[in-house]
Amino acid sequence: MLPAFNQHQHELLVESQLPVPPAVGFAWHERPQAFARLNPPWESVRLLKLPAMLGNNETAILQVPLTGRFHPWLPLWKTWVARHHNYQAGVQFTDTQVTGPFAGWTHTHRLLPASSSTEPTALQTETCLLQDDMHFQLPLAPLSDWLGGLMAIRLKLRRMFRYRHEITQLDLERHTLAARHGFHHKRILLVGASGMVGQALTAFLVSGGHTVVRLVRNDNSANATAPQWAGTTTLQWNPKTGEIPPLEALEGFDVCIHLGGANVATHRWTPQRKQVLWESRVQSTALLATTLAQLVKPPQVFITASGISALEADNHSPTFLKQLADAWEKAAEPAQAVGIRCVQLRLGVVLGLQGGMLQKLCFPFLIGGGIVLGAGHHPLHWVSLEDVLGAIYHSCYTPSLSGGITLIAPQVVNQQQFTVTLNEVLYRPHLGLHLPAKMTQWLFGKEFTDTVLLNTTIPTTVQPTELLNTGFTFAFPTLLPALRFHTGVVSPLESLIALV
Repeated sequence: MLPAFNQHQHELLVESQLPVPPAVGFAWHERPQAFARLNPPWESVRLLKLPAMLGNNETAILQVPLTGRFHPWLPLWKTWVARHHNYQAGVQFTDTQVTGPFAGWTHTHRLLPASSSTEPTALQTETCLLQDDMHFQLPLAPLSDWLGGLMAIRLKLRRMFRYRHEITQLDLERHTLAARHGFHHKRILLVGASGMVGQALTAFLVSGGHTVVRLVRNDNSANATAPQWAGTTTLQWNPKTGEIPPLEALEGFDVCIHLGGANVATHRWTPQRKQVLWESRVQSTALLATTLAQLVKPPQVFITASGISALEADNHSPTFLKQLADAWEKAAEPAQAVGIRCVQLRLGVVLGLQGGMLQKLCFPFLIGGGIVLGAGHHPLHWVSLEDVLGAIYHSCYTPSLSGGITLIAPQVVNQQQFTVTLNEVLYRPHLGLHLPAKMTQWLFGKEFTDTVLLNTTIPTTVQPTELLNTGFTFAFPTLLPALRFHTGVVSPLESLIALV
């Protein structure tokens, strides 16, 4: 039995234009990983059950946090059961709360022709209007409305659906461009799907209509059927022991993407940790490249994620990361030798609230603790997570791209500029405080600090020249809009509810 509204219900309508016909936009929303793309990273929603399709009487079960992403010490969760109905193929569907955090909730998602004109232009037939029409009622209304609950919920919903519409528009633009290059409905083998980039890339590819097969370690496949992997299948391997699937299971993929590797920023770099970093990148890439070279129908493209440290200035004592990046890229040579186009994307610091540096910094900055690492003049070569996905995609269908490809945003900033900008985005005062280099080395380890956080061996003049010369367009070429998008904060009030 669905809950009924009373006189205290409220309405919110969010709409925007999409660069595709309604049927194409609707098809994107029907694919298994669309929800993963649409869910803002600050929401930390747990997927318990996703509907097999958007048809009538399908049920989704989620767990939503009641305390926000930045309060792991207050694990307050609410189960949200939603039932889909009012389904009209290519036009709309509605989800209504059965149980959950609202006293009542109904959300209709519509894709309408861009113009009601009887003679629409060619441009209008290639676009559509996306509408999210929400009707909701707060618990304990009207008391909760009077105490500020209504304003807070409206802010949270506007923040959420602004992100969802931006993601939808960006993804559809990129899939439309790829299709024009003949890249659609491809089979893609993905290694490292469980990392920050890998999870986002999986959702991006599956929601774009591609078939993704995840190559996972045979000691890490317990979650192979979890809801977040809907629309994918798995193969197993163990690069440490040299175990690999039978060659026939690897035949016929269009692209192989290797994003695997232990995180360089989670442990101090002891000799043992360095060995783990080396084996997880170099050894696994060499095994995969050698195997791909033996196939009768190998992939056309083999993409690996290297690091910006490959661009360090040559000297007589290269850093550990420089040595690692060089060996990592060299490990792909067996695949290149048999004619597979190999692309090594040299990533800077990837910005996304799903993990990495920005996730670690956001809460301290929100509570007023944003400080500059070191003297502040050290360069920070960064790139938005969304542009990493876009560059990987661009590399799949751009034959002229091969070898080492620099993947950083065109705007390079230093530590001082990054701190000032993040404080500005979160509407926090910049106090001008610095964490001395010695203290940074004590906290993170000297070698990691000197080669990652406070590294001056990579020139500030480095640019993503290869990508720009082949027509790639950065969604976030500059830092300010990138941080606004990834944090979801565009006003002082939104910076306050980000802590709630």
